Amino acid sequence: MAEELDALPSVDETPKTTLGIIGRGEEENYWNSILRYFLDPNEPHGLDAELLKEVLNRIPFEKEFSFNKRELEDAQVVSEPQMEHGRADIAVYVEDEWFVLFELKVGSGEGENQTRKYADSDEVDGIPKDDFDPSKFYVFVSKSGKPSEADDFVDISWKSVVDATDEILTSSKGRYPTKTTAQLMDFKDSIDRVITMTDPEDQRIQEEKTKTYAQYSEDIDTLKTAVKKTREREVDRWYDRFVNEFKPEGWTEDWNCRRSKWGQIYRDDWWLDENGKQTKDWSDLTYFVHFRSLFWKEKYETFSKGDFQFNTMVNNSADDEYRHEFKRLCNNKYRSDLKEIISELDRNIELKRGIKNHTEYIYTFDATKGTDEFYKTLRTAFEDHVKLAPVITEVHQTAVENVTDGEITF
Repeated sequence: MAEELDALPSVDETPKTTLGIIGRGEEENYWNSILRYFLDPNEPHGLDAELLKEVLNRIPFEKEFSFNKRELEDAQVVSEPQMEHGRADIAVYVEDEWFVLFELKVGSGEGENQTRKYADSDEVDGIPKDDFDPSKFYVFVSKSGKPSEADDFVDISWKSVVDATDEILTSSKGRYPTKTTAQLMDFKDSIDRVITMTDPEDQRIQEEKTKTYAQYSEDIDTLKTAVKKTREREVDRWYDRFVNEFKPEGWTEDWNCRRSKWGQIYRDDWWLDENGKQTKDWSDLTYFVHFRSLFWKEKYETFSKGDFQFNTMVNNSADDEYRHEFKRLCNNKYRSDLKEIISELDRNIELKRGIKNHTEYIYTFDATKGTDEFYKTLRTAFEDHVKLAPVITEVHQTAVENVTDGEITF
């Protein structure tokens, strides 16, 4: 396969795009529909949130904000979200966290006060904008990156979308369905032709790579099956291997793992029932927080790509008042304490402001060395985060005392 990729024979003609065949090469609504489809991680294209991440990371937002793959997998991508005045083209949002509103232009210009109306609207897709405060972003996409009327909008050209698509196609390595790859290449070519950035040689190379993938698809499927079986095996025994074979520094009898696929690691006094008593019974949990390692789902590709997310989270099934109080304390009273500890670590763990995730970091390892490398890195993740445990414990206990009006104390 490597030899054939090196050869990459070219073709004499560049085929028409699908939009070109039907005479809709510059129809804005067609571009919007196609882009929305590929941005949406819930659509069956097999890209997950990869294209969405690449597009967002290329937008020069004035306010510093980090979009990561794991969070984007929960994003909603809506076509023509209802505003107070008219409809924008695409809205991307994570409830209670952030939204990005896109206005897309192909051949036409901005309508009268169009972006100002969207920026001034109190709602997006029927949700009050205050629910996303302060994470609100607006993007105006045009052929040349021409400025929009509203100061709130960031202006980019369609070339940013092309560059994001190129990144997906050139790094795909056979990970995505052949049909999706072909469709994405076709859409990219449609954009190229309109904004006069066509690169026929690059397109031919992508076509040949797709053919090579098809030729070796059975071998690739065999390897994917092996990875799947490895993941299923480790999901069933990760907690035993972690504690017994790769026991981290700082692990004491106060720490525990939930014996399930969810990757939860916690102090016993972090898991409490409605009376403030320690419990390991998931159905009895009321006030609880834990570390979580996201590696069990196929889409995370931990054992083939070599990365996993490790975070501090309060589960959705925890007491609602407790969740909001935990968030408030993390974002205000204890934020500087957490930041000070993180500043002393050898990695930039992200402090989140949402109601569920409170810290987040993606750890990487060399997957070619086998599953032991995953556990060594999981051990490192715990050893990093255990330094945050005293503050997290204080946030947890304070939140419980506050929401119970002191009926539960520590």
